[in-house]
Amino acid sequence: DNWAASSGGVADGGGPPTALQSARFDANGLGNCTVDAVDPTIAGLLLNGYTGTIDLNGNTVTATGTVTLTSGTINDTPGTDSLVVNATGTTTFNGTTFGAIVHTTSRSVALSGSTFNARSTFIKNGTGNITGTGGNIYNGDVYLTHSGANNFILANTNPDDFNGSLIITNSGTGTIYLSYTATGNTYDGNIIINSTGTNS
Repeated sequence: DNWAASSGGVADGGGPPTALQSARFDANGLGNCTVDAVDPTIAGLLLNGYTGTIDLNGNTVTATGTVTLTSGTINDTPGTDSLVVNATGTTTFNGTTFGAIVHTTSRSVALSGSTFNARSTFIKNGTGNITGTGGNIYNGDVYLTHSGANNFILANTNPDDFNGSLIITNSGTGTIYLSYTATGNTYDGNIIINSTGTNS
């Protein structure tokens, strides 16, 4: 048990975060982390300034609150389990590298400069516009779904690089914008578009 109740604090024996607590990884603790709790659920997840690696270790980690992923690496040694986000707020990907599968369902999803080396799923199911700056590298297949309202914007500033298949589904009342204003975006796999929404 290496968890502390405050950033940079001494391990207090309180155990890992519960479903009512968030996990924070920052520059005050740079060691690698192996998840040994079976399929834990936590309230939120923040990686900012953390340069280590989190190994899911064959466990699915579910976050239900605010998720902001700015640094570090999230892997899964068996390669079978995933980081799952089921959030009512905004989930932000802006710097973390993922070897693990990622499955995100959130009111808003901002894709702003991460690397995804396995399959990734991003579902925007809320209202309001969300703008990702781009600069993402997708080395696995990507499932992009908009089931909410308003706009789901990708690559507003920097180009995205899709190296696997891209499966797009719009079942809401808003619009998905790929390669919004950035130039130099690449699409190297198949592109499949499914549209049942009212603003397709």
